[in-house]
Amino acid sequence: MSVVRRFAPLLAVLAVGSAVVAAVIAHAPGAAQAAPGDPPAGSAADAGVEVQGVGTATGTPDVLHVTVGVEAGAASVGDALAAANGAATKVLDALRAAGVADADLQTRNVHVYPRYDGNGQDITGYTAGQDVAVTLRDLGSAGATISSAVAAGGDAARLQGVTYELDDDAALRSKARELAFADARATAEQ
Repeated sequence: MSVVRRFAPLLAVLAVGSAVVAAVIAHAPGAAQAAPGDPPAGSAADAGVEVQGVGTATGTPDVLHVTVGVEAGAASVGDALAAANGAATKVLDALRAAGVADADLQTRNVHVYPRYDGNGQDITGYTAGQDVAVTLRDLGSAGATISSAVAAGGDAARLQGVTYELDDDAALRSKARELAFADARATAEQ
């Protein structure tokens, strides 16, 4: 049997497939347009320059976000929760006494976990806790406020995170956009 006869069916399929691809390419529509009123590709309206601009504006943070957690252990779930709630109440009272508004206080992540013996088999008690997310708007007294809140929570208190932020960055965003536009314009004019 000759090699050509053996591969004749494959060659026929390839020939038909090539003809289909050629027909599709020959009858393909023109370039896609983004909108009905766009001029055709290659016209004078396509001529132009595309540039990008960068603008940066910085500001001084005016709020501090801090998370103060409490965690307490006891033999029963109820006792562990009561101890954690008592410590959290003391932390909240200290924050309110420092002038933090209720709108800037939020309880998060209330949890209860069993504690196990050294073998990991028997429950020996429970640990309960919760976090208080705090927004401090007076940065001058933030350190003292945090210290008093942690001290009020005693051994149950945990300081878990501190981040600075701008409360309202709209003016800075606007300034950055203006600078980016000016940068792009200068590059395009060049």
